[in-house]
Amino acid sequence: MIGIAWCIGSVAGRLGGPGLTDDEAVATRASPAAERDGDTHSQPASVPVYEPPQTYQALKDESFQAVSELLQRAPNDAAAFEKAAQLAGVFGEKELASRYWLRSVELAPHFMRARYYLASFALQDGRYEDMARYSREALALAPGASSDATVFRDLLGCALVELGDSNEAREVLNVSVRQQAATCDTFTLLGKACLSQRNYTDAAKYYREAIKIDPAWSKALYGLATAIARLGKKKQAKELFERFRATQSSEVVKSKPEQLAAAQHDVAMIYNNVASLYNQYGDSASAAAFLHRARQLAADGSK
Repeated sequence: MIGIAWCIGSVAGRLGGPGLTDDEAVATRASPAAERDGDTHSQPASVPVYEPPQTYQALKDESFQAVSELLQRAPNDAAAFEKAAQLAGVFGEKELASRYWLRSVELAPHFMRARYYLASFALQDGRYEDMARYSREALALAPGASSDATVFRDLLGCALVELGDSNEAREVLNVSVRQQAATCDTFTLLGKACLSQRNYTDAAKYYREAIKIDPAWSKALYGLATAIARLGKKKQAKELFERFRATQSSEVVKSKPEQLAAAQHDVAMIYNNVASLYNQYGDSASAAAFLHRARQLAADGSK
């Protein structure tokens, strides 16, 4: 889950992000121009030989070398920049990942997934105007009644609340309510928008809807307790604050082996997709090398 500083709990915390539409899959697929502009038939990528013990930094260095070679091979392929952004994201290189996502949008203007991550990074940094812009762009690309559209309405609603435009936030979020597609995030944001307008009765109503979906949803419990307290119901508010505190737990810091195992798992999945790209480029040797490396990392990360 995403912390309180991120406005709500999970709106941008879904690791996979929205799915690729058929149009996006076509738009990001390696194109003849990308192959022509990149040396897609040179020597196979130099995937390092796996020699345990592996370290987090060594895996990061290996991944960034893979990114460098991939982008040299296909400098005008949005799909290559997508994989580069994902690998940078695994190691917390947010600024670098953002540059890669922006480049993927330049190459594939209808690339919805890239805008999801750009909006998510803007949320982390408190750049709410950028977050609203990327969310609007993504929402324009998403089918109106799809789960992807609901995610982007949640992101846009979050940005609008933070920008002080609670009226528009409510309009945007209520689209999901009317479509019976509202999420826990949707109702939590509606509650927050109403709180900012001092409409405590409606705020309590929306927070209760969020709690129906997830009774342990801490943001909704805290918001409901706040709204109930403002309505003068002190005893009920105290009980809700106690429920909220019961949901809180100290942050778990991953040990170095756990951190490495998580990175190995994520890199393995991305390497499988990198292998597919190399196959599209006609480079079966590099594809085989990345598939082999993915299996090694997956096996080691599961221990």
